[in-house]
Amino acid sequence: MIKKIIKIVLIALLVIVLAAAGYLVVLFVQEGLASQETANNCETLPKTTSAISYVDEKTYDTQMKNLVEPYIKKYERQSYLTMEDGAHLRYKVYVQPNAKANIVIAHGLTEFIEKYNEMIYYFLVSGYNVYILEDRGHGESTRYVDDKQLCHVENFYEYVFDFEKFCSDVVDHQKPCYLYAHSMGGAIAACALEDKPNFFAKAVLSSPMIKYSAGDIPNPLAKFFGAFMCKIGQSKQECIGQGRYSQDFDFEGSLDNSEARYKYFHTLCNMNENFQTCAPTYGWLRSASYDLDEMYKPENLAKIKAKCVVIKAGNDNRVKEYGEDHFANCVDGTKLYKVPGVKHEIYMSGNDTLMPYVDTILKFFEG
Repeated sequence: MIKKIIKIVLIALLVIVLAAAGYLVVLFVQEGLASQETANNCETLPKTTSAISYVDEKTYDTQMKNLVEPYIKKYERQSYLTMEDGAHLRYKVYVQPNAKANIVIAHGLTEFIEKYNEMIYYFLVSGYNVYILEDRGHGESTRYVDDKQLCHVENFYEYVFDFEKFCSDVVDHQKPCYLYAHSMGGAIAACALEDKPNFFAKAVLSSPMIKYSAGDIPNPLAKFFGAFMCKIGQSKQECIGQGRYSQDFDFEGSLDNSEARYKYFHTLCNMNENFQTCAPTYGWLRSASYDLDEMYKPENLAKIKAKCVVIKAGNDNRVKEYGEDHFANCVDGTKLYKVPGVKHEIYMSGNDTLMPYVDTILKFFEG
């Protein structure tokens, strides 16, 4: 009897192993096919003559504290958006008289509102109102886990529903509305653009997370492992290979391209534990891997009506380039740019890159 039970158990284990192996093969095949997609209409950022003055990297910290922060503070209003599940999401609104349009910012994974102070400043001096929501699990918004260094979400579409409610309830739609989205914000933006095609007339997606990159770990393996860890009750645990927050200065290990801008941002993080989020959970990994499959389908991307610009980082290890190309191929009329040699956070680049980057965005919004 015991031998029979052992035999049944071994057979069951073998079936499970074979099924898992077969599923992994399918994932690797799908990844291989998807990674072959490229876009042929990619350009480099054009050289432009800027109409605004940029913060000098040599005196960056002083200018941010004495010029940028006081300027944006004049127009700033902070509040919290309450969701049906009880979550309280921090947001800031920057409204000025006679603004020509509204720009809504969708931030990236582990980020917070104040990281965008400089971009908010450039939008304001260019004559726009600015709206920015801090996603759940980020900054001072409601979190699922007590560890403030972890970013957790049960379903990626929670971000999308939050963002859509923010746009519906807070953003003034009496003026034209434009969207500026970075990384994970690009994924949220893509879903919202599909779901609410009349929200935005124009959208800029910077290093958008149309397809997440697990770095050195093959995406199919990370996708499978994230789902497995959630199945065994580890969804709120830190993903393997993620480090803890360190107050030490580590520009080389960052996603930034300007040391001056990194130093300013890192100082903000050191002063506020709510800004020290630095690692996703297995729940986030699973949701980013599986929940976005619907968004990625060509027939859904084709629903997007907004005029779009996608700007790719040439040395990006956080998102897959073929995902950005896929978006450009599926969304009619999308303008695609690539910035050679820069890491993921293009908006945290040196002035030689930042100036044509911002100028291109502003020219697109104003055109």
